[in-house]
Amino acid sequence: MKSAGRREVAMANSFRGWTLYYHRKSPRTEARRPWLPGLAALVTAVTAVGLYGKPQLHSHLQSHGVQCRITDAKVATLPGPAGSATTPMTAAQGAAILSELRAIRLLLQMGAARGIGARPPLSVQPIKLQVGPGWHELGNADAPVTMIEFADLQCAFCRSFEISTFAELKKNYIDTGKVRFFARDLPLSIHPYALRAAEAGRCAGDQEKFWQFRDAVLRDQVPPATDVLLRH
Repeated sequence: MKSAGRREVAMANSFRGWTLYYHRKSPRTEARRPWLPGLAALVTAVTAVGLYGKPQLHSHLQSHGVQCRITDAKVATLPGPAGSATTPMTAAQGAAILSELRAIRLLLQMGAARGIGARPPLSVQPIKLQVGPGWHELGNADAPVTMIEFADLQCAFCRSFEISTFAELKKNYIDTGKVRFFARDLPLSIHPYALRAAEAGRCAGDQEKFWQFRDAVLRDQVPPATDVLLRH
């Protein structure tokens, strides 16, 4: 058990040293991964206290504000502020945490090997789009933000957006001139009524009733079959 404990502690210390090295290796790393040193410290603390805690480790960790409790059953506690109540952590829980941390370590090593941390941040590129005739829109043409919705009138997610989000979006952003909103058709082949519903929406648009029709169909709780479309 002592030799196994030394191996686990050595592994944790190795991981901590590697993490600190990688953290300081690149100027971008410190800004993008400020949590790496803390993760390294957590690995070391959980390994030493959770599975192989000894009295000298207990006193050392307490001097750094980490609360723990060592018993004959090797039960430890999660780190917490000095003076706070502690909750026992079993050896099995500690082993599970170590398993997760080993997986995290592997992912970090793979990321470092692929140079993920060295990639520059993505830049925002402006997009120009020609508005076609017959596009249905809401809001101010001079709004600073343009939003284009591609909707399937039989889609459950489109219905959820209509019921839970669109009214608030319209009130707070479209009606106040902050967003220009376009609705476009995207009938999916997996929905048997979607194409007919899109065609019916365009017919309603010819009668200047597109938005009322769209809202009615999306808020209906039944699929937009032909009789439903005619009713709306």
